[in-house]
This record gives sequence, structure tokens and C-alpha cells, in this order.
Amino acid sequence: MRYLSFFLIICSLIIFFACSKDSDINKNEEESPVDNEAPSKPLGVSLSSVTANTASISWEQSSDNIGVEGYSIYKEGLLVESVNETSYTAVGLNPNSIYVFAITAFDAAANESESSESLEVITEEESTADLVAPSKPEGLKESNLTGTSVDISWNASTDNRGVAGYKIFQNGTLIGATDKIEYSINGLTPNTSYTFSVLAYDEAGNESDLSEEVIITTESAQGSVKVLVFTKTDGYDHNTRNETIEMVQGIATNLGFEVVVDNTGNEFNSLSNLSQYKVIFFSNTSGNTLNDGQRGNVEAYANQGGNFISNHAASDSYGHSTANTVSGNGKGLWDWYAENVTGCSVRNNPNHTSSGLAATVSVENQNNELTDGIGFPWNDNEEWYYWEGGYVNPLFIELLRVSDTGSNSYDDTRMTAQYLERADDGKSFYTSMGHSKGKYSDAEFVQLITNVFVWMLN
Repeated sequence: MRYLSFFLIICSLIIFFACSKDSDINKNEEESPVDNEAPSKPLGVSLSSVTANTASISWEQSSDNIGVEGYSIYKEGLLVESVNETSYTAVGLNPNSIYVFAITAFDAAANESESSESLEVITEEESTADLVAPSKPEGLKESNLTGTSVDISWNASTDNRGVAGYKIFQNGTLIGATDKIEYSINGLTPNTSYTFSVLAYDEAGNESDLSEEVIITTESAQGSVKVLVFTKTDGYDHNTRNETIEMVQGIATNLGFEVVVDNTGNEFNSLSNLSQYKVIFFSNTSGNTLNDGQRGNVEAYANQGGNFISNHAASDSYGHSTANTVSGNGKGLWDWYAENVTGCSVRNNPNHTSSGLAATVSVENQNNELTDGIGFPWNDNEEWYYWEGGYVNPLFIELLRVSDTGSNSYDDTRMTAQYLERADDGKSFYTSMGHSKGKYSDAEFVQLITNVFVWMLN
């Protein structure tokens, strides 16, 4: 009986606690109402950035009676992702394509807001990076040359997105930049040669190739007379340039003029540059040594009264088109040269006697200024040129004549020096002498060339 009473007490306690717990649960359910209210619709959906493969969008924060849990991203009407922030970046998009995005907000009870206004996004082309450089500046030229300054200008470059400007180089070193197609350089040294070039660049930093160079020589500070010695060869090279330069430098010291040497043709790149020279000496040049523009500058130089001295192989350049034995070396390309600079074109096959052949030089038409100080008859050793089948301009006056040099008709006594006072007020002189290095220290020959300089500079 005692055990039965104990059992009944235990059962009563179990039933009591069970009923008490159910009462608490029911009470909690009655105190936690159901959330059926959705967040507000996301506003201000906008595009932050776009590339060929991505698009970043953002929007204003939604509100909710309890709290916004996150946002659902829809692309083309399909849910693609959910985020907690008010921004999203779509990746893996196709270039140059249209996409439509919309946003909804949701809360912890899974209530979803109305959809935002749709946002249309167009991705960019595959590559928008500018990798194209501007075209190389062309037509670089100089003007307004003084002893300390020069202006340069050029034709405008082109670019797929536009040229931003130009960089200016002096002797290979960057000295400035401009967005114009001209530039002024100051602070130069008188009687000094400079090289200038230009490149174009765009906003992306792409740079063109450098332009062709323009070479200038500033004017002398004291305006002294200058002579250009040109020694470039495109045919047979007699290799007498050092001896020529030494001879002319010696004459310059005595007569008081400056000497500039050019073995490239660059001094002929502009008329304004050539105009600084009182005389141009073509010494043993041969072949096609100047381009079209340079040849035009020589003619323009002559038209303003420029003077020319030439010797020996200079008559092997630009053979006259009427010379029936002449071929190659620019024949017929520039008849003006044979008619006005040398006044002749040496024949071909054979061109001349053997080197160092002894012969006698005499005066054909006296000119005391040109023959002063030379003893005639002048017994000399030389490689004497032939003219039969070549070309000799009859307007030139034959100054010196060489005696017979053999048994052939082209060996007959013939011209070895001639000159012309041209209609443009310039003077031209040519001598076929000057084959060997030793000639340029020969007293009679040096005296002849000195006389020519005096005649021209006076």
C-alpha cells in the first residue's frame, strides 16, 4: 500500500509538469504574431560602371517593418544571385550586348518587395584600350634661322582618337613639347650644326616614330663667309676627302672664311641652310648623291646667285642625257647639274688616261684672276679625263687645256678647266684635275683653287 501511494504521487507530478509546459508554448504562440509585410521596393537603381564583361549596379536601401534581410538580383527576369549590400557586380557578360536587371528586397520571413524599375545595360566592345600610335610627323622644315635661334614646323599627324601633342628633340635629346605644328628653339650657339626631329603622341601615351631629321647650322656670330665642301660619293670613291679638306682649310685660313664639310648630303636638306654658304665645292663626288628635294634646293641656291666649284669625278655625277657614251651614275636624272655646276659629263669606256700620265697644261682663254701665280706651260701628272662622246656645255669658257695624251681621237688636246658666269649672277668652275691624294698639296693646283675662291668671294 505504501508503494502504491508513492507511485501515484510520481504520476501526478509528471502530469503537472507536462501541462505546465504546454501552457507556456501556447502562451508564446499567442505573443508572436506572423510577419506578412514585405519590404519597400528598391529605388534609384543605376549603373556604376561597365566593361566588356562586367556591369556594376547600385540602389537605395529598402525599408521594412522588422528589417530587410537582403536583395535578390534578376537578370533578364531570372534570379541570378542574392546579396546583403545595396550594390552588385555582374560578371561573365558578353561584349557589346544588352542586359536588363531588376532588384527586389526580402526580409527574414521571406516576404519579397515589388520589383525595382528595370535597368538596361550595354556592355562595351571587346577592347577599348587605345593601342594605336599616331602617324609619324612628315615635312619637317626650318625657317627664321639666326645665330642663336631657329623655328621648325611640320605637317600634322593623324591618330585613331586624336593627336594630343608633339615632342621636340635636339641632337636626340627631348627639349620640349607642343600641341601645335610649329616650335621655336632659342639659346643656340652661333656657327654650330644641330639636328632636330619630332614625334607625335596621343592621350593614351602612344608615340609615333620620329620624323626625318632636319639639320641646320646657325649663322656665324660675326657674319663671316662660309664655304661648304661636299665629298659624298655614290660611285667610285677616290678617297681624297681628307686631302681636299686640308687644302681648303689652308686656303680658308689665308682668305678668312669658314669651312663646313658634308659627306652625307644633309646640308642640302633646305634652301635656308644652303643659303648661308657663299660657295659649294663638289670635290670628287660621283654618282647619284642627292635626292629630289636636295637637288631642288641646289637649283634654288643657284637662282639666288650661289657659286659652285667642282673637280675631277664631280663630272661623273648625273651624266647629261645627250652624252651617248655615258651610262649609270644618275645619267639623265639631273641634266641641270651637268649644264650649270660642272658644265660637262666625262665619257665612259674609257673615261680617262692612266693615272699619273705626264702632260702639259696651257691657258686657252686668258683670265688673269684665275691664272695668277701659276707658271705656264704647266707640266703635270694626272689621270686626264676624256670628253668625246660625253658632254661639254658650250656656254662655259675653256680656261685650261691639256696636250695630246695618246693616239685615239678622244686623246686629242682638250679642256681640263672651265668656268661660267651664269645669268643668275652666280659663278661655276670645274677642273678635271684632282685624281690622286698628292694633287691637293701640289703648289700649282692649290694656287688654281685659291684663285677660284678669290674670284668667287670677291
